[in-house]
Amino acid sequence: MPKVNCCVQLCTSSSKRTPNLSFYRLSKDKEKRNRWDVLCNNANLKTKSAWTSICCLHFPGGFKSHNDELSVFPSSKEWKTVIGSYNDSLKQWKSKESCNVQSRELQETNKLPLVSKNDAKARSTASITKRTRVAETSVQNDEKRVVFTFNRNEGSDTQIRFWTGFYSSNILVAIFTNLLEPHVNALHYWDSNNSAKKDADPEKCGRKRQLQPIDEMFLTLVKQESANEALDERFNLSAMDASRIFMTWVHFMHTVLNSIEIWLSKSKIRKYLPDCFKGLYNDVRVIIDCTEIPLEKPSDFECQAATFSMYEHCNTVKALVGISPSGIPTFISDAYEGSISDNEITLKSGLIEKREANDAIMADRGFTGIDTLNKHKIRLTTPHFLSGKAQMDVSNLV
Repeated sequence: MPKVNCCVQLCTSSSKRTPNLSFYRLSKDKEKRNRWDVLCNNANLKTKSAWTSICCLHFPGGFKSHNDELSVFPSSKEWKTVIGSYNDSLKQWKSKESCNVQSRELQETNKLPLVSKNDAKARSTASITKRTRVAETSVQNDEKRVVFTFNRNEGSDTQIRFWTGFYSSNILVAIFTNLLEPHVNALHYWDSNNSAKKDADPEKCGRKRQLQPIDEMFLTLVKQESANEALDERFNLSAMDASRIFMTWVHFMHTVLNSIEIWLSKSKIRKYLPDCFKGLYNDVRVIIDCTEIPLEKPSDFECQAATFSMYEHCNTVKALVGISPSGIPTFISDAYEGSISDNEITLKSGLIEKREANDAIMADRGFTGIDTLNKHKIRLTTPHFLSGKAQMDVSNLV
């Protein structure tokens, strides 16, 4: 390997003079290479040369990391601290060099052409121009990378339904404005240790937000159907920041929305009872069914067995959901292991404690243990099924 010199201006490190240092070639990434070129501030830098290198003194901690970012330069205060740790080794190496080598280096130095003031001024101007050009290119790239925000999709209810599941942007805005926005300034964002950050000073609750609060909520809703890498492109965030926002808002929305009582009174159920329920199903308070959400297969064998669903043929968590006869969600249970039966989750969910005298619960044939439910004085109603009959028309739908 030939002799390698550090290409950073004013740095005297070389593979011959300082063999105890590591030297790294310029990044192959064009944008990163241009940024390094500006930071090196060397008008004679040959960026296309395969041997153009930077010594380890210019990297955080004295070695090149995965992000390849430079941080320490001769013009900075950190340079004196970093270079000081190598002074002893440098002096020892210099003391071993022979006089002939020093003389030869001096002769080679004397042969270098003198730089006039005009040349130095021209090089300085060229360096400034190059920095400006790189900065302008960076700004243009940021402008081209349009951030995926709520405002960008607000005008299309179709897009809102596709990305978030909300029927319209007005509903999403109403929930955010009335329920979530009053509490967003008190948020403590999730950190890498899977715990919420707590800061005694409310003025220092983490770094400045990269997104507006409504865009953080929008990101959380979009994340349910996307990977973190996809959010990186859409929201101009790193995968780590996207995950941090998602974890924070999932817990935040659960805390706020879970405190809202959605169970309707019997008077409201009767008031909005559909005509098709009147007569046969006057006493139906809630219509229940179970929903299952697939999850990653646990490594623990006991957890695998507990979460395996015979119905879905995979590992799931299971929840009981109830709606009113008019179709309004009125009950959502906690999540249980996927192996739990429909009857067992009904008894454990807390739904039974909400019912009143003479209330009936409507369910499908999946709730087979009627005797078990009867012991708890639960009146279970099963509707007539339409197997073998024609599909309902629109007028018969609730």
